[in-house]
Amino acid sequence: MTGPEAQARMATGGEVPVRSSTYDQPYFKTDDAKLVLAIKDYVTKNSEPREYSANWLSIANGLANAAQQMYLKGGTAAQFLESAQSAANG
Repeated sequence: MTGPEAQARMATGGEVPVRSSTYDQPYFKTDDAKLVLAIKDYVTKNSEPREYSANWLSIANGLANAAQQMYLKGGTAAQFLESAQSAANG
């Protein structure tokens, strides 16, 4: 899923590849790739890399799971915060 060919195939569905060598694939020379290329150009011009904390995935997963519990199972805001904090600290 991270190789240039697979990323180019995913781009046909609107995914914006992160691997620069992917843009050498033939798909990116077609009109169908214009939107993905425009997004890539915008991100390249208007963004800068950020370094995430080592536990970022735990935090992100914790937030997503806590939000699902709150929305789907009627959890409270306090439960949301407790669950998210627990994931971040765990």
